[in-house]
Amino acid sequence: TRVNVFRFDAWNLKLLDINGAAQVFVEEEPGVGDLNSSALALQLSRLLGVAMATVPMGQRQVTPLALRATRALEDLNNQQVDDLLDQMKSHIAAAGFKDAGIQPMGGSEEAIAEWTSVNMLMGCFQPGLRGVHSPVAIVDLGGATVQIAYYLHDRQASEAKRKHLDGYISRIKLPFGSGPVHIYRHSYGGYGLYSAKVRSYKEIEQAGFGLKRHPCLPSGISASLRVQRRAVVAEGAMNRFSCATLIDYILHKELPCMKDGQAAGPPKMGNCSFAGAWMGPGPGPQKVVLASYFYDRMRDVGMVSNYSQTIR
Repeated sequence: TRVNVFRFDAWNLKLLDINGAAQVFVEEEPGVGDLNSSALALQLSRLLGVAMATVPMGQRQVTPLALRATRALEDLNNQQVDDLLDQMKSHIAAAGFKDAGIQPMGGSEEAIAEWTSVNMLMGCFQPGLRGVHSPVAIVDLGGATVQIAYYLHDRQASEAKRKHLDGYISRIKLPFGSGPVHIYRHSYGGYGLYSAKVRSYKEIEQAGFGLKRHPCLPSGISASLRVQRRAVVAEGAMNRFSCATLIDYILHKELPCMKDGQAAGPPKMGNCSFAGAWMGPGPGPQKVVLASYFYDRMRDVGMVSNYSQTIR
């Protein structure tokens, strides 16, 4: 569970710093789906406290606060999700912010929101300009999903529709009245930083291995993960060739992404990627922004420095 606080210029919506930083960001483990009522209340109180300490009291009534629940709630039934959201509503209402809604958010919605946010912050669409200029593609590694989104020309969107692949395409309205555009977007559920590890635990035996000798964990360690709300322990037996075999298995590249096993058409329309998903025609010359855990992990190993855009 995390809180992000941003500050914008009210006239042109340019992002402003907060005490020299681009945002205020705080996260806590575990997520709300793993908390009971009392623990949830404490976690929300701490995170709301961060927002309240950042936004002056006089500005809270005009500062939107949006809460979105993602695939972290997928193991809960509908009644549990509704009860959880109702509890969060009561805590947030007391903070005095402008209500921007509390609701579940699907993977495709996340991909669209991130594409729009990043391209707006990079100046790809602006007040007074029609259309999008030099858009960037987004690949986001979250805890539960990997999401990709990129701009499509209208002719590419039309071709996808003719191939019955328009389920991967969204027509969205740009901010500032800059007009509508088409984007390709897909969310690979179960392939996030955490959920991919869980998937490896769940499918390791089908891949020909076992939890007593997990080939992707360092030898001699025990690692516990929550699988379907219960703790499962695996023992490490590192072997890079066997690890590659396990990874290849859980990607399920054998699954077709077209109806009746048909190809997408000419190469320009792209092919299947993994887990039965069509990869689209591709971003082509668009620059690709790697977000969230991609950036965090590359920074941790020294491939990028803070605020650097270049991989070493």
